[in-house]
Amino acid sequence: MKYRLDFVTNSSSSSFIFGKPNGNTITLEDARDFIKKLASDLIDIIDAIDKTISTISEFKEYYLNLRGYKNILSRFDVYDRLRNDKNFYQIVMEKFKKYNIALQDDSKKPNTGFTYTSFLFCYTDNYDISWIRRVAKNGYLFCCDEVDFKEANSLDNEQFKERVEECLDWYLPRGTLDDYREFDWDFGELREFREDVSVYDLAYQYLGEVALLGDDHCMPSFLYDYLKTKIKYACMHMG
Repeated sequence: MKYRLDFVTNSSSSSFIFGKPNGNTITLEDARDFIKKLASDLIDIIDAIDKTISTISEFKEYYLNLRGYKNILSRFDVYDRLRNDKNFYQIVMEKFKKYNIALQDDSKKPNTGFTYTSFLFCYTDNYDISWIRRVAKNGYLFCCDEVDFKEANSLDNEQFKERVEECLDWYLPRGTLDDYREFDWDFGELREFREDVSVYDLAYQYLGEVALLGDDHCMPSFLYDYLKTKIKYACMHMG
């Protein structure tokens, strides 16, 4: 269950937590490289699909419109036509399978995660594709801060404390951290963490090792959908 104990400090925040609770398996550089690798995989597939459909007469016009070589159809027209094209669907699924990436068929599981429809939204949006390219090239994420839970206390880092508290409240079941909270007599319930408690230690104990804390959206939605299949705690719409 996801819940909030207090006012949300940033209702459009996002967070991505890597590593194992109480582990020593990953660094912030590893997390950045991991996202870059996911983005690179998606770009390789998108480029492979572009190369294929640019040589097939029934799809060539769509390709030329999407990539700016023609200006006859809008991206929404292309999206609608491709969405119902079984041959294009087959091409896409085969390319993802070739890269050993499981893209879900949302005709069987509608509106769930990393799906063919989420791919189509990305594929017909040049801005999202160019953003994924930037991530693949240099790890660029919009407004994203990095926190190493293992080292935050030694650095006396209070900068991200509220955001880490938000992650703990958002990802963990209600009551998990009650022993670390103070009783607020005004509200008649447990609320704030005790002053002697380190939220960074709690995050390391219960969530993982490092985190990327950002604004919404700090990465393209399709890349986020893919990342969600790889890590346990990730959200682009906290609050």
